[in-house]
Amino acid sequence: MASAYVPVGAAATLSATTYQALAIGTLAIPLAALSAMAIPYLTKLAIDNYIVPAVQNGQQNNILQPLLGLTALGLGAVIVGYLADAVYANQLQRIGHRLIHDLRQYVYQRSLRLPRRYFDDHPIGSLLTRVTSDMEALGEGLASGALGLFMDAIKASGFLLMMAILDWRLTLVYC
Repeated sequence: MASAYVPVGAAATLSATTYQALAIGTLAIPLAALSAMAIPYLTKLAIDNYIVPAVQNGQQNNILQPLLGLTALGLGAVIVGYLADAVYANQLQRIGHRLIHDLRQYVYQRSLRLPRRYFDDHPIGSLLTRVTSDMEALGEGLASGALGLFMDAIKASGFLLMMAILDWRLTLVYC
């Protein structure tokens, strides 16, 4: 468990459970990215290996079973992707809440060490409002902004890589 007091200038301490949550959340990132990239790849397989050859040979009746299999794989990939996204978001929000808790503890400990003269010069209501709103803004930014930005960057990189693997010339047209 993180200590209640954080030295001045130091970041909030991370406990063993926080590192565990970070590891679980980090492991969910590639799983979510691979699941998101599976859908375009399965679509490519369906078109190139089943639909186009069946249309060219006039045997559209024989492709239902393989297409249902690919559809089931796609549905599985979507479910795994959603679950990995949920695990990632949950674990990183837990870390964010823990860090905000540690920062609040630090601010509280720091305010207890302030001289009484400081509170005479600054109204307690404005101090309380300032600390509360700043902590809430920091928590919101950490939970939503950083979370989404990191995951979207990983997924975008993965999609570009998948596009390059499938057809590098078409990827160059896109970029």
